[in-house]
Amino acid sequence: MVAIDINGTISTYNTIPSTWNGILNYNSINNTEMQIFDGWRDVVYPAYDSATQKLGDIYFDAPNDVFTYYIVELTDQEIQDRLTAQAETDQQQAITQVLAEDVVNTAQTGDDTQSLDNQELFPMWEYPFEYSVDYKCQSFTTENELVLYKCVQAHTSQAGWNPAAVPALFVRVAYPNTIPVWVQPIGAEDAYNIGDQVWYVAEGDDVYESLIDANTWSPTDYPAGWKLIP
Repeated sequence: MVAIDINGTISTYNTIPSTWNGILNYNSINNTEMQIFDGWRDVVYPAYDSATQKLGDIYFDAPNDVFTYYIVELTDQEIQDRLTAQAETDQQQAITQVLAEDVVNTAQTGDDTQSLDNQELFPMWEYPFEYSVDYKCQSFTTENELVLYKCVQAHTSQAGWNPAAVPALFVRVAYPNTIPVWVQPIGAEDAYNIGDQVWYVAEGDDVYESLIDANTWSPTDYPAGWKLIP
């Protein structure tokens, strides 16, 4: 920042102009002596306590050969006005945060249909994060489709443990009567039961129906536990 005093009026500029008084390339380093002679000087900002002070008018500090600003003490009213404005800003931010948390928490209590209809309310998958069973979050499929997932095994997420990469930890949320893609169950909590139908990608996107409860095998590993749906 630089400034110049012209007939008692100090004007500030980000840099010395490229053209001044009809002189082209005025800001060239070759014209430094001319710039000094004309009165151009750097602007120096003084240190001050913004809580109780502010910058006043600019003036020429002759002993230091620079332009700078007077430091003015704030009045009690100005201090109170600043603190009041900051308090109101902090309050609005706190209210916004609380409301956002309430919306997310309320969304988690909805059923799968309500959750899918309001997918944008759910947070993105992240790490590290303590995921509890049935907690829902948004994440990308292997085809980069942003979908909703539900945790099926409580865990602390880590890098690389996103839902698409670790299907044992998450299941994609689906509307009722929608046939999901088969994923390897980790135990009784997410095993397939009699009548459950799945798309089994390993067999060419065929649909299979479980013939047994607590079915943790794939149609390939235990064909007797499944039947092919025409």
